Amino acid sequence: MAAPSQAIVPTDAELLQAQADLWRHSLYYLTSKALKCAVELHIPTAIHDLGGATTLPELVNALSLPQTKLPFLGRVMRLLVTSGIFASNNGDGAEAVYRFNSLSWLLAGNVTAAAIIKAFPDIKCTVLNLPRVVETTTTPAAPAHDAVSDVTGDLFHTIPPAQAVMLKV
Repeated sequence: MAAPSQAIVPTDAELLQAQADLWRHSLYYLTSKALKCAVELHIPTAIHDLGGATTLPELVNALSLPQTKLPFLGRVMRLLVTSGIFASNNGDGAEAVYRFNSLSWLLAGNVTAAAIIKAFPDIKCTVLNLPRVVETTTTPAAPAHDAVSDVTGDLFHTIPPAQAVMLKV
């Protein structure tokens, strides 16, 4: 005859950790929503254009948002800092200054293309983007000989001829 199984009763610390894990998993989607918001508002490009670091009021002005959106943008930026997408000094009661880290550099303009041509000066990069993106994109750190060209289009319809293709967010 089989022995009855004993139920394992978790400790208070294990229950507390489980509750924290459940909340974390339930709220993960907020990070992806905040990242989507940052990309659609062109926040990385605005921070780059403002010299790589900015306060929240400067960012609201650069994005041409109404001042009433400042608290909401602040929440999005705090979530993006907590998620490691941007960095912030956020200390000593002073106004937070948001800046790039290595992850957010990838989101700004044609930084990836500029890094490729810096490492390989003989390469010409063509960046395929939707028309609304090309109109607002700046090419940070691009060489003077225009090795980066922006092309409007949609990769779901056609991709320009190239020896290599790299897809990014």
